[in-house]
Amino acid sequence: MRLLLTLFAVVIFLAALAFASVTGLYAYYARDLPDPGALSHRQLSQTARILDRNGRLLQELNDPQGGRRTLVHLSEIPMVARDATIAAEDASFYDNPGFDIRAVMRAAYQWVRTGAPQSGASTITQQLVKNTLLGPEQTAERKVKEAFLAMELTRRYSKDQILEMYMNEISYGNRAYGIEAAAETYFGKPARELSLAEASLLAGLPQAPSYFDPYTNMRAARERQSYVLDQMVKTGAITAEQRQAASAAPLDLVPASKLGAQEAPHFVTYVRQLVEQQFGTESLFRGGLQVTTSLDLDLQHLAEKSAADHIAAIRERNATNAALVAIQPSSGEILAMLGSVDFNDLSIDGQVNVALALRQPGSTLKPFTYISAFSKGWNPATMLWDIPTAFPGGYKPNDFDNKFPGPLTVREALAQSRNIPAVEALQFVTVPEMLATAHRFGIEDLRQPERYGLSVTLGGGEVKLLDLTYAYSVFANSGKQTGTELPPDRRQEGFRQFDPASILKVTDSSGKVLYEYRPNGAPVADPRLVYQITSILSDDKARQPTYGANSPLVLPNRPAAVKTGTTDEYRDSWVVGFTPDLVTGVWVGNTDNTPMKDVLGVAGAGQIWHAFMAGALADTHATPFTAPQGVQQADVCSLSGMLPTTACRENTLPIHGIRREWFVPGINMPTQPDDWHQQVEVCKVNGKRSTPLVPDNARDRLVFVTLPEPARAWGLVHGYPTPPTEDCSDVYQGERIAQILSPGSTDRITVGQTLQSVGSAYIDDFSNYTLDFGPGDNPSTWTPITDQRPQAVDRALLGVWDTTGLSPGRYRVRLRVFDSFLNAQESTPLIVTVSAQPTPTPTPSPTAPPAALTPTPVRAAPPATPTTPQPTRPPATPTPRPRG
Repeated sequence: MRLLLTLFAVVIFLAALAFASVTGLYAYYARDLPDPGALSHRQLSQTARILDRNGRLLQELNDPQGGRRTLVHLSEIPMVARDATIAAEDASFYDNPGFDIRAVMRAAYQWVRTGAPQSGASTITQQLVKNTLLGPEQTAERKVKEAFLAMELTRRYSKDQILEMYMNEISYGNRAYGIEAAAETYFGKPARELSLAEASLLAGLPQAPSYFDPYTNMRAARERQSYVLDQMVKTGAITAEQRQAASAAPLDLVPASKLGAQEAPHFVTYVRQLVEQQFGTESLFRGGLQVTTSLDLDLQHLAEKSAADHIAAIRERNATNAALVAIQPSSGEILAMLGSVDFNDLSIDGQVNVALALRQPGSTLKPFTYISAFSKGWNPATMLWDIPTAFPGGYKPNDFDNKFPGPLTVREALAQSRNIPAVEALQFVTVPEMLATAHRFGIEDLRQPERYGLSVTLGGGEVKLLDLTYAYSVFANSGKQTGTELPPDRRQEGFRQFDPASILKVTDSSGKVLYEYRPNGAPVADPRLVYQITSILSDDKARQPTYGANSPLVLPNRPAAVKTGTTDEYRDSWVVGFTPDLVTGVWVGNTDNTPMKDVLGVAGAGQIWHAFMAGALADTHATPFTAPQGVQQADVCSLSGMLPTTACRENTLPIHGIRREWFVPGINMPTQPDDWHQQVEVCKVNGKRSTPLVPDNARDRLVFVTLPEPARAWGLVHGYPTPPTEDCSDVYQGERIAQILSPGSTDRITVGQTLQSVGSAYIDDFSNYTLDFGPGDNPSTWTPITDQRPQAVDRALLGVWDTTGLSPGRYRVRLRVFDSFLNAQESTPLIVTVSAQPTPTPTPSPTAPPAALTPTPVRAAPPATPTTPQPTRPPATPTPRPRG
């Protein structure tokens, strides 16, 4: 009995000593142990998921120091995954105190024997401690600490809580942390959908994720899976039949090429920056944020294909890159953002988001110039002059075709993208006012007006494609800008008050909504003026002289308003165009700004724009552009753009008649009658103003035009004559002379006599005269003496009249003088008598024949001594006659 008592006392003593030793050891280490209670409050890094507007994954964002992780509750983890994990890692998990006493003793023994631990399997609880509360060092002391903390965790938390924390913490390789991330990484599904075969494969990975990686060592991964399945059979979690089926089941892994795949990488980076600005980097990587964006992945894929296909087609013209932005005008939401044709192509700097880069926009800024002009009284019918022009500072813009078509309305000039009229418009508007308009519409750059000259309307500055497309959404949205309201610290007077929307909703890992987009907006332009611009940009007929019919700017079965842009040396090709439902901007060029080879806006960006817009809007209802209240159509003179008059309606000038156009009463509706055209009565002979002396049939009523001073010289050469300032008194002086001085009515004339007719023949605008005679006082037939002689006569010989063969009797002699329009001046009637020659009377012959007598003939009136003839006035050389 004493021996038994002694043994009992020794046992009690040893137990007490062991307890005291353990307690002392615990107290010794407890000084430096972390608080296990902090484990449940520790914020793990969680994967943020960036989704498209329909919930499709674009990209997962992981903590750069960690990996992919999505926290789930144990209830969301299927039992097969839990059982597989326990069988593989800690079969006695639900029974042990948190650690394996034998493993701890073995580690202590090896420490004493060798100075370093050589082995020691850890329980699930110990692994959780190791990964969360202790460092990774391998020492016996750390192993002891690990056991104590595992025991404390078991005391504080339930086994299910520990298992949940463990399965959300452990690494499964390929940067997947936690069972949910592992299921998504390897099988593309949430953990709750894992099969036994899939769960057993995943459960075997944590022991050595790199070695058992199924992408690089499937054989080892399968062997490890078989071990896990065997352990599950041993623990009774599954039957042998289930084990056999799971072992034989195929594993449909996510292709390795898609691991970490990125959709819309430039857009995701853009959104990531916005999320970090709004919620902070810590929330992005540790809050498990679910970010639903505005992007439509189908449209994004269409953008990628449209750009890649066309760049491949024109690469030989040294065009290597493209960018595209598509926005829904009514909401301001970005539907597609392409920053380059290949994000991973270093040769084109593919990771540079050209949609956010500053580039010269070419002529795409012209609409902002013209809408500014519309607010100051111009309208689509305002006439501009595309002629060689030197602007202040000696600036002489030109066009791509080196042509100068002359007069163009604003409609024609903008639709055809002519440069000189646009500079004329900017000179009228002023650079600061045009830039103020662009800023209100959404352009964030071009902030120093004093730096820019008149070339800024042709693209002599730099803007971002995203900003430009967003600015055009104001045109598409009837003057209203819609988007995400800027925070107060970003608002600046005179600049846009909204940003395009890219984030629709943000929730944390628990599903709590942190942000939800509600479209907001405000009018930034008069919708009536906006409609005037839209009606021009959608007028395919007006743009055909530049782009031709059925160009890429035309969409099938729906209207589209489009503007192109091309910069010097073909460094940038632009197109921005819209329907009421979609606005898209496209850039083509080289990221390093090297020139392309003859790639105009329509040939480069235009083809991509057409392919994208046609595809995006296919099978959708075609929405027309609708004129707002307060804009109306009216007829104006085609040339002057003023209210019609008879003179502008009825003429044959190169530009004539009237045209119908859109106007805004009170702002740019014409109110004055046309005063360019003037109907003037002119002399047909030389185009000068007529006088009362001009015969009616020598007059003409022609329309002349007084063009603006800079265009007058051009107009004179191209068929736009100015009204004459001189009259035609140099031709018409009231002189109408048809006078026969000889013969006279009393002269004795005998048959056979030759008479010289003297007189004067002259008339204003002289053409010719005719001298003729006829039998009787009122002849029915006339015989010419002089016929249509083209020389005027002043008291000189009119003609020679040979009376041989005439019958004796009374004759009327007539002188008629004609002008070039057959107006005649006739002489006073002259009646002369032509007598027969007298018969000679015979006389007796004398003894001595007397000297013969010479008969005295009837004496005709001698011709008047001609004075020196006055030179006839040749008709004035006609000036170019205007077309009536």
